[in-house]
Amino acid sequence: MRTIVNRIRSVSLGKAALALLLALVLILSLLPVSTLAEETDEARWVVQSGTDTPDTFTDSGTLDEAMEAANTADSNMYTYIQLCRDVSASDVYSLFYLHRNQCAVLDLGGYTLSAVSNNNVRTVTNSGTLLVRNGTVSASGSNAYAIYSDGNTILESGTFT
Repeated sequence: MRTIVNRIRSVSLGKAALALLLALVLILSLLPVSTLAEETDEARWVVQSGTDTPDTFTDSGTLDEAMEAANTADSNMYTYIQLCRDVSASDVYSLFYLHRNQCAVLDLGGYTLSAVSNNNVRTVTNSGTLLVRNGTVSASGSNAYAIYSDGNTILESGTFT
């Protein structure tokens, strides 16, 4: 008789535990959940007619993709590029290069753009018209330049080392 009673109790406790677990899962599924995925895009950008901060961006991806968009845009338009996270590279000659006759705004978004090399290094090279704002541009190594310009460069705000 005791064996039957113990078996009934263990089945009842198992069902109660399962019911409690399912209730908890249902309650948690109703709560808002923020995305835990890491931000993978380095930058977002839009081609526009001026230097004002845009309300929306049309593209996002790597800094190389943003730079390509800036270097292929109509020369009378600005490519507004905003960093989405810190971007760094080692053993590069120039991390960001803007061609002659091109216009861009490089909004660092409070992030850092940095390059390191044992040889010559330029984190940003500008041959066009470039406005830089809101963040840090740094370079370290032999003959290191945070920003090297033979174009029109406007340093609106930020730290440049």
